[in-house]
Amino acid sequence: MPGAVTPLAVSSFSPVSGTIGTEVTIRGSGFTGVAGVRFGGVAGEFSVRSSAEITATVPAGASTGPVNITGHGGTAASREAFTVRPGIVLSALSGPPGTIVMVAGAGFAAEEAVDIYLGADFSLTDQALASATSGGAFAGVAAQVPAGAPNPGTACFTAVGRHSGLSAQAQFSVRDTVRVISPGNQASVTGTAVRVPVSASDTGPGQALSFTAAGLPPGLEAGNESGAAGVISGVPAEPGNFAVTVTARDASGASGSAAFSWAVTNQVTVTSSGNQVSAIGTAASLQIQAADSQTGQELTYAAEGLPPGLSASPATGLISGIPAELGDFAVTVTAQDSTGASGSGGVQLGCHGPGDGDQPRKPGLPARLGGQPAAPGHRPGHPHLDR
Repeated sequence: MPGAVTPLAVSSFSPVSGTIGTEVTIRGSGFTGVAGVRFGGVAGEFSVRSSAEITATVPAGASTGPVNITGHGGTAASREAFTVRPGIVLSALSGPPGTIVMVAGAGFAAEEAVDIYLGADFSLTDQALASATSGGAFAGVAAQVPAGAPNPGTACFTAVGRHSGLSAQAQFSVRDTVRVISPGNQASVTGTAVRVPVSASDTGPGQALSFTAAGLPPGLEAGNESGAAGVISGVPAEPGNFAVTVTARDASGASGSAAFSWAVTNQVTVTSSGNQVSAIGTAASLQIQAADSQTGQELTYAAEGLPPGLSASPATGLISGIPAELGDFAVTVTAQDSTGASGSGGVQLGCHGPGDGDQPRKPGLPARLGGQPAAPGHRPGHPHLDR
């Protein structure tokens, strides 16, 4: 029937047993919009693969029982029980000697005491005591890696039920912990030298660290300084946005990393040509001078506010033509490269008539500025445009 809702149902799952952390594939119908999956009443992480399939992870605290799924159509349970086998999980899988971890377990007998030992058997010192729930689970039990544990090495935690004899183990990798402090996101200009210090810490006393970096802008490299310090330095050669990961590693193989972004841009500089003057009706030219921080970039030029009769070549930056109007003109010249980086500069162009003199006046005494006429008795003059 059109618009009919597929009923929520669990038809099977596999595997049929497992420890904490086991991934279980559940099959059935009506899984679209599922809100939760529970093993023995404890919610586990899950992913809906299709309306007929879900994958879920057996959570800490799970107990043997049906698999329950909650969705828009209510709750559905499997006919068969999922068997939770004895297992334990640690809050951390690696760290230096002396690390305190939290231990959780499931699959033990109901309401029994569970001893937590350090070692591959229970002949070693008892680390902690847990009390299992009616479902045979426990959580939040603290245990410590000995300060004298081999480094690097492996520590094994063993949980044993006092009445059932059920046991489970989990391994902990003993190694120093290296932490790298991110220098923060960076911004640089091509062609300009940079030097960015990078700091790190190591739980191993007196350890010297070796620094490397991936994803650096071309022209930069990572190096070592004394102790737990590094540096990224060089001259950026290309613009772009770079995702950088810097890593510090000690002699034992322990390492840590930090990620940050690095933006590199070009810088275009236009050199002002000062005040220039030309005569009406006489050919004139002026070259725009500009430079790009990235070697090899070709610039495109433009000019605004030119006197009528003059124009700027986009390819060469040469302003040329025959001035056709008297006056002082405030011109803005711009150069832009292929990345969009640009720079601007200003020049004052003065156009005088044939009767005005050609000799430059003393500095600070232009013929016209801002459209105001020169004082009577003074001959106008500026440095000249090439004619």
